[in-house]
Amino acid sequence: MNTTEGPSTTAVGWSALSDGLGPATERDAFERVVMQWTGRDMAYHHANGTTGLEFAWFCWQTARDAERERCARICDGIGATHTGEARRLQGRHATHAAGRREGANECAAEIRRA
Repeated sequence: MNTTEGPSTTAVGWSALSDGLGPATERDAFERVVMQWTGRDMAYHHANGTTGLEFAWFCWQTARDAERERCARICDGIGATHTGEARRLQGRHATHAAGRREGANECAAEIRRA
């Protein structure tokens, strides 16, 4: 049992199973959870033909995407609030509210893009 090895800090990855799965930091986080849960590193799982890790990676990505969408919807709601505020106000206050709306909308777009 190999519990001392951990994910690499290189962008290349450290196991054939996980190479090319995504950004190194996200892949490393996934591999740390696999190590924590199973007590074995990814090299062990690859060498021994452990099944289900591709499905686990899919579940990881699906949960991440759902959380990002939840956060982006919060920003959408903030933007919608400021849209109504900008319509009700005149002059500089309307400009300020519009700026806040644009900022919230940009935040939502960046969360979705990440």
